[in-house]
Amino acid sequence: MAYHIIIHGGKAHIDELLASALLRLHKGEAPATVERLFSDEAARRVREGETGEETYFLDCGLAYDPSRNLFDHHQSRDLDSTALLVLDHFFPDQRGTELHDYIRLVSRVDNEGPKILNDFDFLDESRFYFTVSHKLLLKAFEKEPAVVIELFASSLEDSMAFEKQKALAREWIEDESNVSLKMVHGCLVLRFNKRPPEDLIVPIRAVDDELVDKHKVEVVYSFDDRDERVRTLFRTFHGHEKVDFTKSAPRELQFCHQSGFLMKFIPASEEEWKTLVEQSAGGAP
Repeated sequence: MAYHIIIHGGKAHIDELLASALLRLHKGEAPATVERLFSDEAARRVREGETGEETYFLDCGLAYDPSRNLFDHHQSRDLDSTALLVLDHFFPDQRGTELHDYIRLVSRVDNEGPKILNDFDFLDESRFYFTVSHKLLLKAFEKEPAVVIELFASSLEDSMAFEKQKALAREWIEDESNVSLKMVHGCLVLRFNKRPPEDLIVPIRAVDDELVDKHKVEVVYSFDDRDERVRTLFRTFHGHEKVDFTKSAPRELQFCHQSGFLMKFIPASEEEWKTLVEQSAGGAP
């Protein structure tokens, strides 16, 4: 069924852009129209019941009532921003995902301003680097909202599909026959006992960071993506001051980064990786 989106006029924000794209993703088709109204006119229409059965007021209208397709937050300091209201209402399965965390951050900035960001030492440079493209995108949204909504909806769909893959990756990692933690020469190593399935390699990279940070893992011992014979040793942030793979000497070295954070080798034995970690952490070569 055809539906319509109304957003506020004037300066565009990432909040209503994300909200519009999420709604488009939920509806499964592009809106018939996207109308930009000044906030007082949008509020008048809502107040006087001029809303329409399939018309969604996003980030305007001064009312939050999903049963009437009203998603605004400006009438109450206790409400999350519109994008988060839309996400939580139509996509409750996204709670706890990286996408949800990002939109929750968008909500905090939208409601409280950029002062809540913890990057004051880099604020001027980051503002210049990130907001040039940010502003260009929002300017395009002001002029061609339907086009930008389509673009964002497609990206959000990909993001949600990837979150499902990440959930499968977490299940695979939590199986101790696949992945285990080992202490070697004072270093905590996350060891991949089995090569991950091809379709989970990328999402596993995204979720094994969670395990690394949770346990303060210093080294990851895994498989090379392209060559089944090759194994990799990777130094995480937690092992930055302790591990240097240039200090080790594998029998069949394939690659070692000059800064010592990554090594690829063909193992001469099942236990060679332990020797390499010991050497890299200060043991005798």
